[in-house]
Amino acid sequence: MTHVKRILVATDFGESSARAVSLAVELANALGATLTLIHVVDDYPQYGYTIEVPVDILSGIESAAEAALSKELAKIARDVPLARAKLATGTPSEAILAFAKADGSDLLVAGTH
Repeated sequence: MTHVKRILVATDFGESSARAVSLAVELANALGATLTLIHVVDDYPQYGYTIEVPVDILSGIESAAEAALSKELAKIARDVPLARAKLATGTPSEAILAFAKADGSDLLVAGTH
Protein backbone atom coordinates (compact mmCIF):
# COMPACT_ATOMS: atom_id res chain seq x y z
CA MET A 1 0.00 0.00 0.00
CA THR A 2 1.26 3.47 -0.88
CA HIS A 3 1.77 5.90 1.98
CA VAL A 4 0.41 9.36 1.17
CA LYS A 5 2.86 12.01 2.33
CA ARG A 6 2.07 14.94 0.03
CA ILE A 7 -1.41 16.08 -0.94
CA LEU A 8 -2.04 18.68 -3.63
CA VAL A 9 -5.46 20.30 -3.79
CA ALA A 10 -6.51 22.46 -6.72
CA THR A 11 -8.86 25.38 -6.23
CA ASP A 12 -10.67 27.91 -8.37
CA PHE A 13 -12.29 29.32 -5.19
CA GLY A 14 -15.72 27.99 -6.19
CA GLU A 15 -18.14 25.79 -4.27
CA SER A 16 -16.85 22.47 -5.60
CA SER A 17 -13.28 23.55 -4.84
CA ALA A 18 -14.29 24.42 -1.28
CA ARG A 19 -15.52 20.86 -0.81
CA ALA A 20 -12.29 19.51 -2.29
CA VAL A 21 -10.19 21.68 0.03
CA SER A 22 -12.22 20.52 3.02
CA LEU A 23 -11.68 16.88 2.05
CA ALA A 24 -7.97 17.46 1.46
CA VAL A 25 -7.62 19.01 4.94
CA GLU A 26 -9.35 15.98 6.48
CA LEU A 27 -7.10 13.62 4.55
CA ALA A 28 -3.93 15.53 5.44
CA ASN A 29 -4.82 15.36 9.12
CA ALA A 30 -5.84 11.70 9.02
CA LEU A 31 -2.75 10.64 7.08
CA GLY A 32 -0.21 13.01 8.62
CA ALA A 33 0.49 14.39 5.15
CA THR A 34 1.59 17.82 4.00
CA LEU A 35 -0.90 19.88 2.05
CA THR A 36 -0.33 22.26 -0.84
CA LEU A 37 -3.12 24.42 -2.19
CA ILE A 38 -2.72 25.38 -5.87
CA HIS A 39 -4.54 27.90 -8.03
CA VAL A 40 -3.75 28.43 -11.68
CA VAL A 41 -4.39 31.69 -13.51
CA ASP A 42 -5.29 30.67 -17.05
CA ASP A 43 -2.99 32.77 -19.21
CA TYR A 44 -4.78 31.87 -22.42
CA PRO A 45 -8.48 31.17 -21.92
CA GLN A 46 -10.12 29.25 -24.73
CA TYR A 47 -13.03 31.26 -26.07
CA GLY A 48 -13.16 29.64 -29.50
CA TYR A 49 -11.05 32.35 -31.10
CA THR A 50 -7.57 33.72 -30.71
CA ILE A 51 -7.09 36.79 -28.55
CA GLU A 52 -4.06 38.45 -27.09
CA VAL A 53 -4.32 39.02 -23.34
CA PRO A 54 -2.43 42.17 -22.30
CA VAL A 55 0.11 41.63 -19.54
CA ASP A 56 -1.36 44.42 -17.40
CA ILE A 57 -4.70 42.58 -17.26
CA LEU A 58 -3.01 39.34 -16.25
CA SER A 59 -1.05 41.03 -13.48
CA GLY A 60 -4.28 42.35 -11.98
CA ILE A 61 -5.86 38.90 -12.17
CA GLU A 62 -2.74 37.36 -10.61
CA SER A 63 -2.82 39.90 -7.76
CA ALA A 64 -6.46 39.12 -7.02
CA ALA A 65 -5.77 35.38 -7.20
CA GLU A 66 -2.78 35.74 -4.85
CA ALA A 67 -4.97 37.56 -2.32
CA ALA A 68 -7.70 34.91 -2.54
CA LEU A 69 -5.12 32.14 -2.25
CA SER A 70 -3.55 33.74 0.82
CA LYS A 71 -6.97 34.04 2.43
CA GLU A 72 -7.74 30.37 1.71
CA LEU A 73 -4.34 29.30 3.04
CA ALA A 74 -4.93 31.23 6.27
CA LYS A 75 -8.19 29.29 6.76
CA ILE A 76 -6.64 25.86 6.28
CA ALA A 77 -3.41 26.65 8.14
CA ARG A 78 -5.39 26.53 11.39
CA ASP A 79 -6.01 22.83 10.76
CA VAL A 80 -2.85 22.02 8.79
CA PRO A 81 -0.10 24.30 10.15
CA LEU A 82 2.47 23.30 7.54
CA ALA A 83 0.10 23.89 4.62
CA ARG A 84 1.43 26.01 1.79
CA ALA A 85 0.10 27.60 -1.36
CA LYS A 86 1.25 27.83 -4.96
CA LEU A 87 0.02 30.28 -7.57
CA ALA A 88 0.79 29.20 -11.12
CA THR A 89 0.05 30.61 -14.55
CA GLY A 90 -0.78 28.60 -17.63
CA THR A 91 -3.31 26.04 -18.74
CA PRO A 92 -4.81 24.84 -15.44
CA SER A 93 -4.73 21.09 -16.11
CA GLU A 94 -1.17 21.21 -17.42
CA ALA A 95 0.12 23.50 -14.65
CA ILE A 96 -1.49 21.42 -11.89
CA LEU A 97 -0.07 18.16 -13.23
CA ALA A 98 3.38 19.68 -13.81
CA PHE A 99 3.50 21.01 -10.24
CA ALA A 100 2.25 17.69 -8.83
CA LYS A 101 5.04 15.86 -10.63
CA ALA A 102 7.76 18.37 -9.72
CA ASP A 103 6.65 18.51 -6.08
CA GLY A 104 6.31 14.75 -5.70
CA SER A 105 2.63 14.83 -4.79
CA ASP A 106 1.18 11.45 -3.84
CA LEU A 107 -2.46 12.50 -4.09
CA LEU A 108 -4.27 15.17 -6.11
CA VAL A 109 -7.65 16.39 -4.88
CA ALA A 110 -9.87 18.46 -7.17
CA GLY A 111 -13.52 19.38 -7.16
CA THR A 112 -15.99 19.01 -9.98
CA HIS A 113 -19.50 20.21 -10.60
